[in-house]
Amino acid sequence: MDAMPPVRKWPIGKSEMHERVRAHDWAATPLGPMAEWPPSLKFAVDLTLNAGFPSLLLWGKDLIQIYNDPYLRLCRGLEPPLGSGFLLSWPDSVAHGLPIIERVRCGETVMDEAHYLDPVDDSGSTWLTSSISPVHDESGDIAGISILIDELTQRVLTEMALRERETQLSNLLDLLPVGIALYDVDGEVTKVNPEVLRLFGGAVAHPWQIFDLEGVPLAPDDYPMVRALRGEVVKPEVAMLVEINGKRRWLQIGAVPYFHDGRIDGCIAISHDVTEAKENADRLGALVAELQHRTRNLIAVVSALSDKTIKGSASLDDFQEVFGTRLAALARVQGLLSRLTRGSRVKFDELLRAELEAHSKLDSERITLDGKPGVRLRSHTVQTLALALHELTVNSVKYGALGQPQGRLAVRWRVDAARPGGRPYIHVDWEESGVSMPAVDAAEYGFGYGRELIELALPYQFQAETSFALGTDGVKCMIALEIAGDGEDEPDQTNA
Repeated sequence: MDAMPPVRKWPIGKSEMHERVRAHDWAATPLGPMAEWPPSLKFAVDLTLNAGFPSLLLWGKDLIQIYNDPYLRLCRGLEPPLGSGFLLSWPDSVAHGLPIIERVRCGETVMDEAHYLDPVDDSGSTWLTSSISPVHDESGDIAGISILIDELTQRVLTEMALRERETQLSNLLDLLPVGIALYDVDGEVTKVNPEVLRLFGGAVAHPWQIFDLEGVPLAPDDYPMVRALRGEVVKPEVAMLVEINGKRRWLQIGAVPYFHDGRIDGCIAISHDVTEAKENADRLGALVAELQHRTRNLIAVVSALSDKTIKGSASLDDFQEVFGTRLAALARVQGLLSRLTRGSRVKFDELLRAELEAHSKLDSERITLDGKPGVRLRSHTVQTLALALHELTVNSVKYGALGQPQGRLAVRWRVDAARPGGRPYIHVDWEESGVSMPAVDAAEYGFGYGRELIELALPYQFQAETSFALGTDGVKCMIALEIAGDGEDEPDQTNA
């Protein structure tokens, strides 16, 4: 006769919790002996013990606890006594858990996310999500609660680390002095830093146009960002002119694609504002051209001064003295011009005072200066006007008002706003008095070159109006010359 197979005790299974449930003294609990358990409870226990997720069953009005091995591992030694009441085992969870239990007892399934600090090994927070659903008995009443738990700790920590890295990246992008824009595969902007918003005025979509160095508009397919989305790496080497809301700026734009699973998933574009550097380079080029022009002009003036001085000199010593003073006058005016900043001008009164102070003390009893201060001269007229004032001053020191104790000099100037051509003029009167004039002609008086500057050079070069006369008691000279208007902020160019 065949032997009968051994009768296996319920609940059937070999796990630790199967054995603990079988061995537990359930008669000492509100559930009573296992033999008296209803089928609905046994079925719920089977589902709980065999679940792959941490699972907890709460049964009856006392919420008696039965759980499986994954739940045991999740609790890490803090699991409640098997067969104990839930609210007594987890007093710290009553405030959060009791409202959920009441909702489930009313027939609702609740999804809950929570975390707690692990006091066992100081490993930090444990993040959980739970599905809490009612369990019905044979009569259809809710007799228990089934809790299926999914531990999300690793996923949550990964997401937190990712958010932290994104924050760090965002902070880094905010600090960068270049514009950074991220585009998706469809060319839509997904992220920008503040520099992009500054450069593009918030118009990061497409109300802007890019031009090449020749000013030719680029086709949209040639934009660096579009090229990057085709797989190109566009280096920000060449400056491009970008028109944004009617304003133009020079930008160096680079772009590189980024990939996901081997496919282009978007691109990163970098924009560096080089407008100021480009304008400075253009301005430097203009300044170099102006410097070259002024250098050539200065050499020509020095050469002419040398020729004129040689012709008017009786000896080498005479040439050395006169030529030296004329070179000094040129040096003074070059010093004034070299100190000019963008938009500034040499002022007539500072030019006049510099020349007078180089040869004579500004004695208020003998010298009268009367005119509006700060009259701005056009830069290309300053050199010739300075030489004319130099000749007037030197000859006044040698033969005229500044060289004789009884002599007097009055220089008066005014601005005439209403002149033909619309530009303002300065009207300068140089008048000497109390001078004992020598009985010689003008050339012998020392005014050959000076008179040539006043009566020929100024009118020819700058359409100035001039007059010159040797009076019975000194020189009388008038110069009317075009000056810079109030609205002219740029420095003079060569032919300004």
